[in-house]
Amino acid sequence: MPNDFNASWTIGEQGSKIVRNFFEKRNCSVVDTSKGRLSKEVQLVYGDYFVELTKGKGYRAVEVKTEVKYTGNVFLETWSNKSRENKGWLWKMKSDILCYIFTSEKVVFFINFPALQTFMEANASNYREVPQAKYDQLNDSH
Repeated sequence: MPNDFNASWTIGEQGSKIVRNFFEKRNCSVVDTSKGRLSKEVQLVYGDYFVELTKGKGYRAVEVKTEVKYTGNVFLETWSNKSRENKGWLWKMKSDILCYIFTSEKVVFFINFPALQTFMEANASNYREVPQAKYDQLNDSH
């Protein structure tokens, strides 16, 4: 299991660029939240982009999650660090849209994020909680 933050970050950047290009090709206004003094706080709560899907109708907060290979599963982080009871992005974020992308298949799922949270609150017991095993890391993500 690789302990390579840079590899994980690079994969995430690839997915983010694909999603940004998708919106820009459809003439949507896109604001990148990775820039500026408050970028860390904004990204932790709202995600990677603010996107105006329809001119004059307001912006939507968009979070991008990227994996290389499609397996039929997605990783919804319920715990960022379970041993410290630090909840994962599934419960902490207030995004409007989750874009879950698989780069090798060029497949993107656009998911209503509040609806996903509501669904998981009601149905979490129907799914296995497993530790993240793709990368070796200090925190125990589930």
